[in-house]
Amino acid sequence: MIRAANNNQVLFLAFFVILLVSLGAAGTSLGLLQANTDNGVACYFFINYSQVMDSSLVNYNVPTCKLSIASATITTICLALLTAIELISVSISK
Repeated sequence: MIRAANNNQVLFLAFFVILLVSLGAAGTSLGLLQANTDNGVACYFFINYSQVMDSSLVNYNVPTCKLSIASATITTICLALLTAIELISVSISK
């Protein structure tokens, strides 16, 4: 009985920590995307040589763009983990 209560507390703590990481990564991703696309350029993880040489893309910050995509990926992974934790907690409680 006590062990089941500890399992639920551990799952709740893991859920809460992953939720905080997910929200932080989502906020970071959104902020970086907004800061990087002020001239209307789409943010891609890979760019080609002609995009690098295009002088109209002076404000296009490739590392910031890549970091925003990485933050969005972390958010997606965290949300998948939250879903898995909820499924596990429901299956354990029954």
